[in-house]
Amino acid sequence: MNINRLRQCSFRAVISTGKIIVILSLILLVIGVIVQFSFGASPSPDLAVTDLDIKVQPVGVARVGQPIRFTVIVRNVGNAPTGRTYLELDVTRYGDPHVIWVGIIDNLQLKPGQKVTREVVGGRNYSSVWQPDKNGIYITGVCVDPENAVLDTSRKNNRAGTAVQVGMPDFQLRHLVMPNITPVVGRSDVVWLGKQAPFSATVSNLADGPFSSYAELEITSWRAPAGMRPEWVGTFTFDLAKGASHTGVFAGKAPFAARWTPKFEGMYIAGAIADPPYTKDGRRRPQGDILERVDTDPTHRDESKRQGNNADYRSINVYKGLPSIPGTASSWIVSCMTNDQAGGPGSLVRSYGIDATRGWWNAYAYDQGLAVISLVLVDDFDNARKLLDELRYLQQPDGAFPFCWYAPRPKDNVLAADAMVGSNAWIILAVAWYTQTTGQRDYVSMAQKCADWALKFQVDANTDARRTGGVRGGIRNGNPIDWMSVEHNLDLFAALTQLHQITGDPRYEKAATNIRDWLAREAWNEKEGRFNRGFADSYPVLDVNTWGVLALGKTGPHGEDYTRGLQWCLSKCLYRTKCQGNSVEGFDFNFDPNSDYSDNPTALSTKGHHSADGVDTLWLEGTAGYALAALSAGDEPSYTRFYRTLASCRQPDGAVPYATSPGSSAEYTADGVLYPPRDGHDDTEFCSTASSIAGTAWLLFAERRVNPFRPDRNLVNK
Repeated sequence: MNINRLRQCSFRAVISTGKIIVILSLILLVIGVIVQFSFGASPSPDLAVTDLDIKVQPVGVARVGQPIRFTVIVRNVGNAPTGRTYLELDVTRYGDPHVIWVGIIDNLQLKPGQKVTREVVGGRNYSSVWQPDKNGIYITGVCVDPENAVLDTSRKNNRAGTAVQVGMPDFQLRHLVMPNITPVVGRSDVVWLGKQAPFSATVSNLADGPFSSYAELEITSWRAPAGMRPEWVGTFTFDLAKGASHTGVFAGKAPFAARWTPKFEGMYIAGAIADPPYTKDGRRRPQGDILERVDTDPTHRDESKRQGNNADYRSINVYKGLPSIPGTASSWIVSCMTNDQAGGPGSLVRSYGIDATRGWWNAYAYDQGLAVISLVLVDDFDNARKLLDELRYLQQPDGAFPFCWYAPRPKDNVLAADAMVGSNAWIILAVAWYTQTTGQRDYVSMAQKCADWALKFQVDANTDARRTGGVRGGIRNGNPIDWMSVEHNLDLFAALTQLHQITGDPRYEKAATNIRDWLAREAWNEKEGRFNRGFADSYPVLDVNTWGVLALGKTGPHGEDYTRGLQWCLSKCLYRTKCQGNSVEGFDFNFDPNSDYSDNPTALSTKGHHSADGVDTLWLEGTAGYALAALSAGDEPSYTRFYRTLASCRQPDGAVPYATSPGSSAEYTADGVLYPPRDGHDDTEFCSTASSIAGTAWLLFAERRVNPFRPDRNLVNK
């Protein structure tokens, strides 16, 4: 509450003597004006009183029936004596304009610079001391010289006020909800762009009453710049007896509209509080203007005693709307495009659909590349340019792209600053697709700058013979990554090969050849007939084997048979399950009997729960990769077999999920290793089951029978 808005002085009718004084005062005022006009300004008094000059006994919270005493300091800050006047103090209960007690300090007469401290006594027809008869907040308004008997220099400093609390409530705010807003089954946090969203909350008083105050709701854009004003502020008032509750609907506080209507997609935080903790001059106060039962600090200064049940918070996600049904893979990808709220020139795609339970607004660099390629495939060049324009705007000075952004405000909201060679390579591939398809070279320099950054991590012969030609992972936590990923090297080989075709720069051809040789020499596991995950890292994963065929072809430079990797995938990573009610078969991320949760996905103990067959989910992106790799190797039946799975998992909106169940996407990791401290569950990484850009883009590639590593409209089986 703001007592500046509430303080008031209510004055009684003056007695006949007072009328005479008023008449004489007016005469003196006229004479004073004439004198000032004729001879210039003359000395004058200036009575003053401030909020801090009002002292209340007892200090802190009073009780019903307890005598309340007021002492006021009055000053003459002018340069002439005041003459005789008086001070009046009025008491009103917050929310009720009627004066319930009037006290005065009579016979005030101050010399220049003098101050006096006097106790207030009850005026005519009022008790000598005020004794409140009910709980609540009371406003005391003080006015010195209420009848203007003194020719003051200024009347602005003649009034002051303070508040007195009688009794102690305990407000509890709960159930902050958006009534009648349920556009998505299973999610209560979704609002449609441009649609009004009413909010309500329930406030209860668990202690003394009655007490009046208000609840305030602020809606702020998540990750908005510091100091940015709220998107919307609403309030409702309440007056609660002990044990009573009130459910109110927030109405917009000027200058905001009556209801919040979101203007941008993204995540927002709604925070509601009963009796907002601010004093009249805007400073924070632990319990607002009302000291509550559990706050034992009568000075309101100890923030550690702040009661936690006054507030409730929730996240809100604003979307353009549901994807069109029936939809296609490309139309669903377009539905995930999110305009830059902060002035960027284009859009990013959020990596997951509205059905996601986390990472709603994550925009992974890899997915941006996939989305551009997908849109180029369907000749949607306008939307492809929107993505490429935004990527060019977001490219870092060194040429790299971070791993993940917050899609609605990406420039200043990098969610994962690590710059990975692999995900950067997919943006180069996206430029290659756009350039070779349209003939427009608007983004070639962006791709070159990115490639030049990536090549800083290529190992030369003078550094490490076994690593020569391979490329390290990029930057993590601000430092170079020493580990060399086979997947990253496959990505960059393809990207550099295409960039050489576009630019003719021999550096890119030479670097690609060195990567190819390193992959054959150090990454190919001839004994097991598959690619390793990384340099000196033989952990068995699916994608390096499918991408190996797609990026390098069926054979290596020395006759290595990379199709053996596809046979290894078929024998180790095959997984059968249900999807969209259909029996399907496809591939897991990895083969790991020690990281397998398919029998009981909820049993995540520190030792894991293993069914020993090494697989626990069906990964749609990986299954599409296998289908295309089989097609590239000339195995049309296998392509048809696994494309059938993709088609069976397609949702009515055109998308497919990232995976069919929340299985492990990497090896078993003990509790506290990745995410300290220990919490009783292991730290194995688990995959999302939401519809995804990665799965849907690879579905489109498989549907069009194209190899995303090569900007060709038809897959050539070589």
